[in-house]
Amino acid sequence: MHSTLNAVTVETMPSDADDVSTSQAKLTAQALLARVRWRSRRGALELELLLLPFLQTQLALLDDQALQDYSRLLDCEDWDIFDWLQRRSAPPPDLAAIVNRIGLSREQ
Repeated sequence: MHSTLNAVTVETMPSDADDVSTSQAKLTAQALLARVRWRSRRGALELELLLLPFLQTQLALLDDQALQDYSRLLDCEDWDIFDWLQRRSAPPPDLAAIVNRIGLSREQ
């Protein structure tokens, strides 16, 4: 009987650990998305009016690379981002794809 209890305990531990790992991954992803949403709220209302609709419609569609690019975009100065989105100046090459994607989402 003792060995049966040990076998059951050993068999259930990995699934419990998997559940915890999956839950942690979901929480991490949710925290990341919440952080991106929060960082999209900017000091310039004009910029928020461009970024927040993009997030509402496109955030779930972004792959990991696009999400990283978007996060890097948010590290830039508000008025630089605004000028790039208004096509007043060219964004840095590493941000061009996400800037274009935001622009395309506005045109739809």
